[in-house]
Amino acid sequence: MKILAVFLFLLFFFFYAFLFEELFAKHFYIHKNLLFFAEKALLALDGNPPRLENLGFVYPPVGFIPFILLREPLLVSAVMGSILSLLLVLFVLREKPRDILPLTLLLFNPLYVFLATQRLEVLTFYYLLVFSVFFAVLHIQTQYSLYAFISGILFGLTFFADFRSLYVSPFFALGIFLSTTSKEFSYRISLLMVKLTPVFFFLLGWLYLNWVFMEDPLHFVKSPYSFLRSEPKAVEVVSVSGSLWGSFKFMTGFLLQTLPLIFPYFVVLFQLRTFRSLYSIPLYIFYLLPVFFYYFSIYSSQFFPTFYTSVLFLLFALVFRRISATSEGKLFNFSMLVALLSAFFLPLQSKEVNERFFVRSFFGAKVDRELNLEEDIRVSTLIKEYNCKKTLADDAYSFPVVYFSKEPKRFVLQYNYEFYTYMSNPWLYADCLLLFTEGRGDALSLHFHKARQGFLQGYYLVYQGGKYMFYRRVGYDPE
Repeated sequence: MKILAVFLFLLFFFFYAFLFEELFAKHFYIHKNLLFFAEKALLALDGNPPRLENLGFVYPPVGFIPFILLREPLLVSAVMGSILSLLLVLFVLREKPRDILPLTLLLFNPLYVFLATQRLEVLTFYYLLVFSVFFAVLHIQTQYSLYAFISGILFGLTFFADFRSLYVSPFFALGIFLSTTSKEFSYRISLLMVKLTPVFFFLLGWLYLNWVFMEDPLHFVKSPYSFLRSEPKAVEVVSVSGSLWGSFKFMTGFLLQTLPLIFPYFVVLFQLRTFRSLYSIPLYIFYLLPVFFYYFSIYSSQFFPTFYTSVLFLLFALVFRRISATSEGKLFNFSMLVALLSAFFLPLQSKEVNERFFVRSFFGAKVDRELNLEEDIRVSTLIKEYNCKKTLADDAYSFPVVYFSKEPKRFVLQYNYEFYTYMSNPWLYADCLLLFTEGRGDALSLHFHKARQGFLQGYYLVYQGGKYMFYRRVGYDPE
C-alpha cells in the first residue's frame, strides 16, 4: 500500500504540475487567489518588516499555510492537490474498493481538477467538511469516542478554511443532538461540547488574534477586503439576499440548473441506509449540509453562482456511498459519468471567468484579457530594471506585481507605517509609483487624480498599459 501511495502521489503531482505549467506558459494564467496568498506569505516572511500581521487576518489562514511552507504557487498546487486526491483514493480503496470507477471519474472531472490546481483553499474546505460529517456518522454507528474527537477537530478546522462554515454549525449540532435521543441528557450535552468546542475555540482564537494584531476583534468581518466580501456580486443573488423564501427559490433553481453535475448526490440521497428510525433524521441532516451551507451563503449575499460548487456535492455522494443502502453501483457509476461529461460543457457559459476559461482551455481557447498576467510580470521586471528601491503601490490590486518581483522590500504598501507619509509627499520619498488604473482604480489612482491622465508632479511616465501606469521620479539616481 505504501508503494502504491507513493506512486499515486507522484502521478498526481506530475499531472497537476504539468497542467499548471501549461496554463502559465501558454496563457500567463494563475488564479489570482493563489497569487494573493503567495504575496501575503511573502510579506509575512520577507516584508519590510517581516511580520505575521502582514497576512492581513481578513482571510481564513488555511489558504496561507502552504505558501509559508512552499512559497511557489506551482509547488503548492502540485503538492497540496496531490495530497488531497491521494487521501480520497486511499479512503475509497479502504472503505469501498468497488467505487474505484466513480472515484476515477471524479478525479478527472475538470471542475475537480480546477479546484485541485487553482482553488486549493476551496477544495480543502470541502474535504474538511465532508470528512468531519463522515466521522460524525461513524460515531453514530460505532459509538467510538475517537471518531467524535476527530469529527470535532475537522469541523473546527472548517472555520479556518471558510468562515461561512459557522452557517452550518447549528445543523451539525442538531444532527449530533438528535442522534443521541436514547442517551441521558448529560451525555448528549457532553457530546455536543466535544464536537463543537473546536469550532468555537478556533473562532475565539481568531477574534483574539484580530484584536491583538489589528486592534479590532471583528476586523476580519468589517474590513473592506474581508473574505466575507470577496465573492463577486451577482445581481440575482443580491436581489434575494435577506429573504428566506427568495433564497430558497434561488437555491432550488440553482440545484436544478446544475442537476447533471450533481446527479450522483441525489442518487445516494435515495440510497442512504437508515440504521434505525432513530438515526434516519440526523443522517439526512448531515447529508444535506451542502444545501444548508449554500442556502445561507445566498441568504447573506456571500455566494456567486459557480459550477465548481458541484464538487462538494460529488464528494459527499462518494464518501456517503459507504453507508448507502445498496452495494449495487451501476446507477451511481452512470450518474458520475453524466457529471463528468456535463462538466466539460455546462461551465463553458459560466459567469465565473476562471472556471469558464479553465474548462475552455481543454478546447484550445485563449485566456480572457482580465486573467492574463503578462502585464503584471512585465511591470515587476520594469521595477527591477529601473532599480526602484522604494515603489509606492496599493497591493490590494497590484499584489501580482509584488509577488512576481520576489522583493517585497522594494515596495511601500498599505501595511507599512510610512505609507500615508509617502502618499502625502511622494516626490520626497518614493523613487517610483505604481498605479492600478483598471475600473475604479486603486488608492493611488484615486488620490492622484491627474496621474491617470499622465501627469504627476515630480515624476515622469515610464509605462502605461491596460492595467497599470508606472512612474519614475524626475532626477532619480539609484546610484
